[in-house]
Amino acid sequence: MNRGIGAAIVWLLAFAPAGAPARQTAADSYGFFAADQNESGGPAYQFVFINETGLKVAGPGDDHSSASPVSEGGINSAVQLAQPFFYYGEEYYTLTPSSNGYLSTDPNDLGDDFSNDANLPAAPDTGGGARLYPLHDDLIISPSGGIYYAYFASGAHPHAAVGGAYHVFQWDNVYFWGGDPERIFDFEVLLFENGDILYQYGLSFDPKADGATIGIQNAAADTGTLFAANDPSALPPLPPGGSLYPSFAILFHAPRMVTNLTDTVPPPFGSLRWAFNTAPDGGTIRFAPSLSGGGTIPLADQFFLAGKTIKITGEDSAGGITLQAAPGRRLFEVDAGATLNLRDIVLTGGRATGASFPANAVGRSFAAESFRGAGGDDGLPSRGRRRGDLQRRGERLAAGRDKSSIVRLFGRRARRAIYSERADRVPHRVDRLVPIGAGRRQDLSVQPV
Repeated sequence: MNRGIGAAIVWLLAFAPAGAPARQTAADSYGFFAADQNESGGPAYQFVFINETGLKVAGPGDDHSSASPVSEGGINSAVQLAQPFFYYGEEYYTLTPSSNGYLSTDPNDLGDDFSNDANLPAAPDTGGGARLYPLHDDLIISPSGGIYYAYFASGAHPHAAVGGAYHVFQWDNVYFWGGDPERIFDFEVLLFENGDILYQYGLSFDPKADGATIGIQNAAADTGTLFAANDPSALPPLPPGGSLYPSFAILFHAPRMVTNLTDTVPPPFGSLRWAFNTAPDGGTIRFAPSLSGGGTIPLADQFFLAGKTIKITGEDSAGGITLQAAPGRRLFEVDAGATLNLRDIVLTGGRATGASFPANAVGRSFAAESFRGAGGDDGLPSRGRRRGDLQRRGERLAAGRDKSSIVRLFGRRARRAIYSERADRVPHRVDRLVPIGAGRRQDLSVQPV
């Protein structure tokens, strides 16, 4: 969107807020979701300046990219990444930054898409590829500015402790088309090894998101996450009094990507246990395309989930992913208030103790109080007593038990544990396991793929 300075001045004087409201988006169909620094547990702001040390990949001018000819402000090519970046299920080795505030995976994108979209996903007006929109608007790079690239194998940014190594693209000294060339500002994109994407914005006197789109989308333009569009409150200008508030950060949480079948304690980077431990509340865990042949992960210990919702999906692995419980150990233990969703995951092994879900009862829900065992009147074992076998009551509730059942439920006070048993050596593939309800007696819903 094109704008003049008059509207920006009026907005600043009349509507400048003391701060932007906290916001978090819902997850898109792939598992990305965004949260700003005002959200509880949101990203930390720490601008990484690379305009003096990084590689200059685009110079001053309007409507151009790194792929533009040198005479038009580009370097005549996409930017070669120091390490590949995994984005919406694909590995990318190059990215093309545009003067108009976006990154494209299209190596031939000339950066002339200056008209932002009010919703995402949306097919771009020009160019193609997957897009990252830190500030998609009609922007101009000032004579003193440029777009810079750098890669850090490690670094001081706080999110590196979770995200690992990261790429940085910095837009330095840009201003809005039709605006005052003196009212310049910076913003940048940090792309982390674990797939997380961080947008950071420097100071400015303009409401930077008024007329801009902030978000991400895949190459097919059928999946994406919109953080804000044409919304001045998303990135407020410098308020009267000179507050530093407009230094602002937005984090797009990526699905945690499992890249190996190793499970140890402590867990290595790229393992399922690492992904499970670092996934945010509402996060998704996927398996990398390199594991498309599937495989079995022999678990070193059970997983314990508390205080958040996590989804683990094996849908990207054509060969299937199997979780093999450690000898004599549970597969998962889910605390009250937490939710675990499993999709296209095969569970094998585990303790054969607990309430059984027959195959013909899959899809039904059973509350812990529905079962009676040796532990106590409510079917929950008393402290210090042997866990009772709750199977017989479960069989009476769901007559016609099939021995292919492997998913078992065991209630222990405020916790719920998931067991697996291969009674007839036939593993059972489950779609999701979702504790529902409140209090220490929660149902566990089991549904087939």
